[in-house]
Amino acid sequence: MYRVVAVTLLIAYSAYPILDNKPLPSPFPFDLGKYTTLMYCFQVIGGSFSTVNNICFDITCASLMGLAAAQLDILAEKIICIEEDEVPDDAAVKHQAILGQVGERINEKLRDCVKHHIAIIE
Repeated sequence: MYRVVAVTLLIAYSAYPILDNKPLPSPFPFDLGKYTTLMYCFQVIGGSFSTVNNICFDITCASLMGLAAAQLDILAEKIICIEEDEVPDDAAVKHQAILGQVGERINEKLRDCVKHHIAIIE
């Protein structure tokens, strides 16, 4: 939709001088003489390149923000699932060695999550 609007505005910008009996889309403070048509083509081509550049840049920014949001969603899901994967369901497990091993695995997974977060930010 954005591309359609941008191209429509480019066409309207290019057709405006023809419909309004003006020599150029963007006027110059001096007379161009026989180079008016050449300058009109130059302005239309320059406007086309500017439009394409603007469209591509906006789409790139939107894609990068979507990618970052998806990575943060993945990271949030990893953090939520850490405790569910590592904590034993059996309430009878009270042995310190087992609980220590579980704590170490949770800490290791949290370190991995921190590394993932730093990689997203960079």
